Amino acid sequence: MANICISYAEDDAASVRELAYALTSVGHKVWRDNAARQSEDYQMRLQELVDAADAVVAVWSPAAITSPWVFEEAATAELQGKMIQVKLPDFADRDIPSPFNLRRALCVTDQAALQKAIVRIQSPDVHHESQLVHRASHGAMIWAGVLGMSLALSTPVFG
Repeated sequence: MANICISYAEDDAASVRELAYALTSVGHKVWRDNAARQSEDYQMRLQELVDAADAVVAVWSPAAITSPWVFEEAATAELQGKMIQVKLPDFADRDIPSPFNLRRALCVTDQAALQKAIVRIQSPDVHHESQLVHRASHGAMIWAGVLGMSLALSTPVFG
């Protein structure tokens, strides 16, 4: 089974608990602790977690799209080819931030599709080389989005 890191906004903790339970009940090891985000060495810890994870599940929601942590974790995982994006049931694909909105997100309650995505990430396939090219071509766009999101969240709005 897989080691899975779940990236989410704290406001979505109840939904994420259900997701984590569903994943652990089929044998996956799940990390979802937001407490580490408060530590000074979180950047290093994040890199270690993403590197060690077989998959990173980014949970998109109204709260998540305003979280620089979720965005950064998703971007890091995407560049490593480990990101699976899911959304809360009432959250629209069109509301997922760019560049992640370029592909469809699974519904957090669709466990069968999530399991297939985890297996797909763990299994090398014939499209691996094209996935690497795709990932490299979007790498700059992802990090431009990270920078834009950081600037947008840190810039005061007057009016």
